[in-house]
Amino acid sequence: MDKARNGFQFHNFVNLEEPKLLEILAWRNHPEISKWMFNSNPISIKEHFAFCNSLRQREDCSYWLVSKVGKDLGVVNLTNFKKAENTGEWGFYLKPDFFRSGKGLELFCMAQYFFFRTLNISVLKGMVQVDNKNAMTLNDFFGMKHIEFQEFNGIKYSYREQVSADWNDEFLDFKKMNKWFIEYLQELR
Repeated sequence: MDKARNGFQFHNFVNLEEPKLLEILAWRNHPEISKWMFNSNPISIKEHFAFCNSLRQREDCSYWLVSKVGKDLGVVNLTNFKKAENTGEWGFYLKPDFFRSGKGLELFCMAQYFFFRTLNISVLKGMVQVDNKNAMTLNDFFGMKHIEFQEFNGIKYSYREQVSADWNDEFLDFKKMNKWFIEYLQELR
């Protein structure tokens, strides 16, 4: 188990038991999550376990279950990890129980903290469907800079990146971060 701050823990998929991996698969296949994935098709149990087992041999890709004070919140991942440049592409999704709860803000924040301050990633990259307004807003708020638009399978994505030096450790004060986020949302109106 990899520990972070504020009661958050990051559990590598390779250390999870089958029942927990099945639970995660159900989240990933939830229509409100899968519709934002590159592959929006449901993943079978066989495919899921094969993928999770493949993570044991991979150095370019890792997935973590994120919990806060023992409650599972969601999943974060780092793919296309390039050790020489210390860069990778990340993604995340919230457990369906926490949709519209504000927990996505905390998950996003702690994932970036984990990648930048625990794993010491220099540059985080990622793709966001431009129609995913919640994810676009979180990316903008936390400083993930838009680099270019890309299209895959007829869907438009915003390619983003952020350097470690630009990440604000003050976000770890959730009270302050929530206040800033509310102010940010009000400015968008």
